[in-house]
Amino acid sequence: MRCASPWLSLSSSDDWRKDATAQRRSAKLMTSPLLGDGHGPGEPAQRWAAAKGLTEDIQFSGKVTYATLMGRPSDEADVLVRPSIEESFSMAAAEAMALGLPVVAGRDSGGITQVVEPGTGILVNLRSPAEVAEAIITLARDRTQCEALGRAARRTALARFEVDRVFEQYERVYESLLPS
Repeated sequence: MRCASPWLSLSSSDDWRKDATAQRRSAKLMTSPLLGDGHGPGEPAQRWAAAKGLTEDIQFSGKVTYATLMGRPSDEADVLVRPSIEESFSMAAAEAMALGLPVVAGRDSGGITQVVEPGTGILVNLRSPAEVAEAIITLARDRTQCEALGRAARRTALARFEVDRVFEQYERVYESLLPS
């Protein structure tokens, strides 16, 4: 793991786009690919960033297939930034953790705290661009911490979310509901 150029997974939240200015100014030490609907070349996110002069060091990738997405982090990413303000369960975070990526996510974002726990990433106030940027910069600058969080994230994801383990958990619940 390189732990030097975090990969950003952004929602289409207008608040997040507005806060991008502060984050980009604080995070000049990395290239940030933006993935997702509306984040491709010539799409709304790039047009907004161009109007604000924020396209430097940003790769506007747009919507990508699941296979491409799953191959990409292991090749390029060091961190998953999951800026979802509300989320019931973050499959993106669980998958990133399984790939050995630490996650920066919201500490008040609902179910995300059931996936990302202390030691597997950094939970922040997503309404504070400075706090999000600080977490990203911390991981970009501290390779040892980034790698340790990534290893712990992978261990946690495999222990809690691996298919056979989840199946066993469902099986126990169903068996507990059957009459004796």
